[in-house]
Amino acid sequence: MNIFGIRKTTTTEQFRPSFEPEANQNPLLYNNATPATLDQLPLRTKDCNIRNMDDYEKNIIDMFQTFSSQQDKRFREMLTNINTTRQDMFQNLSNQQEVRFRELLTDLNCARQEIYQTVSIQQEKCFKELLTSLNSARQNMFQELSNQQDKRFNDLITSLQSTRDEVCQLLYDQREKQFEELLSNVNRIKVEKETLSNTFNNLSSKYDEVLLRLQKTDAEKRDGEENIQRLQKKLDILERRLSLSTMKLRNIPKINKYEFETKEDLCKFIIKLGKSHCIRIEMSNIRDAYRENSEESSASIVVEFTTVLMKEALHSALTKTLKEESKSEQLNTTLDYYKTPASFLFLSVFVFISSFYFLSLFLIYF
Repeated sequence: MNIFGIRKTTTTEQFRPSFEPEANQNPLLYNNATPATLDQLPLRTKDCNIRNMDDYEKNIIDMFQTFSSQQDKRFREMLTNINTTRQDMFQNLSNQQEVRFRELLTDLNCARQEIYQTVSIQQEKCFKELLTSLNSARQNMFQELSNQQDKRFNDLITSLQSTRDEVCQLLYDQREKQFEELLSNVNRIKVEKETLSNTFNNLSSKYDEVLLRLQKTDAEKRDGEENIQRLQKKLDILERRLSLSTMKLRNIPKINKYEFETKEDLCKFIIKLGKSHCIRIEMSNIRDAYRENSEESSASIVVEFTTVLMKEALHSALTKTLKEESKSEQLNTTLDYYKTPASFLFLSVFVFISSFYFLSLFLIYF
């Protein structure tokens, strides 16, 4: 027991108020394994403040214990000094003085005990008053901190709610804007779809029209091919007939290369040629007579007779002349009608083979 009347084995648990929670019953204060939420924040702050007050109370008790130990040490030193002085005095003083000194020591011990008891009662009273004031101050502090924390928490909740409302409003506006844009895009896509549908329908109708035109064109093409084949057959027949009554005379120069040669001149030459071979040819027996297109002055003369018999008669006479006459008397242009130097005459006969080919026979006699 120290000078304050407090045992050294006394702990702070004996002075702990009844309303204070135990350490092992407060996991929010001493076991912080999980983070605190907004709802747990006031409770945890309150528990932390309680713990700080407990530490403060423990420090005060330690301070009193330290002060008591220092006083005990000083008193013991004083007793040691007194004992030393007493021994010295015992050597110098007599037995009477020694008795008086013992009485004095007894009185001092009694006074010391009385002082210890008085001081202990006063210290206990002061300590209880101090604990009471500390508890009231702690309660006031807790109440004030709780009010401040409640106010801050309410302000925080209010700010969070306002922020949440602003964020929700912003998100709502953004979604409305996105929805409007999406709706406009959908409407535009619908319009484009309708336009494409109309275009596709127009293309389908045009395709049908083009298909009908192609079918009609194919039918017309087939009809045209049939007409061409029919006309080709007719041309074959006409060419066959023409080839049977046509004769070509080659190497016959013009009478005058500077003058224009008419069909009448050519017909007169044919009549004169037939007369020289004892064949009577009239103008009515010649259907057409013309020279082939050529830059030479002795272009071939083509003669078309009205009858095959007239052509065959002239052809036979000319062929016979070419075969029987000598080389010096070969058929030439030294006739009464032609006043040109002698020019050998060549005879070509058209023999029809097919609708597009002719075979020319050149009867040349040297």
